Amino acid sequence: MRPGEARGKSLEGEGREAMKLSVGEKLILMMLAAVSKHLNVKSEIDPNFVMEAISSGHSWALSWQYPMLSGEEPSNDTVKEVGKILTMWRVLEQSYARLSLEEQAKIGVGADPFGKQSQFPGFDGNYETEYLGVAWFMIKELRLFDEFKERELNSHRPVLDEYRRMLAVYEPSLRKALEGGLDVDSITAILRARAR
Repeated sequence: MRPGEARGKSLEGEGREAMKLSVGEKLILMMLAAVSKHLNVKSEIDPNFVMEAISSGHSWALSWQYPMLSGEEPSNDTVKEVGKILTMWRVLEQSYARLSLEEQAKIGVGADPFGKQSQFPGFDGNYETEYLGVAWFMIKELRLFDEFKERELNSHRPVLDEYRRMLAVYEPSLRKALEGGLDVDSITAILRARAR
């Protein structure tokens, strides 16, 4: 799921500021949306939604529908943390894929109470929109983590604290991970940190 589709479940709208548009800006956006619609341009932004939101006086809905439009640019710390998290998940998934079925089953019993714990689920679209937006851009636009490009990327629940606990276990075994991947015990320890 794109960040623009990560909307709605939380009515608080945390981190989403109402978009204040001048009459001129509304006119420009309406015209651009009309041109985009007429030319049938494939885009992450739905011109019909943009036109409806503006013409009905609900321009605030643009930042709810497309969280990447609201707020300021993410901090360098956020970008670095997302990069570390995505790298950790890449190594976890690649290491898991190299294991035998028997070894994978051991991890399933030892660290997988939620099922599919060994796959990157994304970030929460309601409460971690900044992180979701950065991850989406790294994956979809920069193509740095192509293995995640077909994933929904909206975890539908906050996961950042889990990832931070996982990183605390993963980072000491980074050398081992880069040399040949993680073993069963390392993967299990990292996934258990997530479940705490």
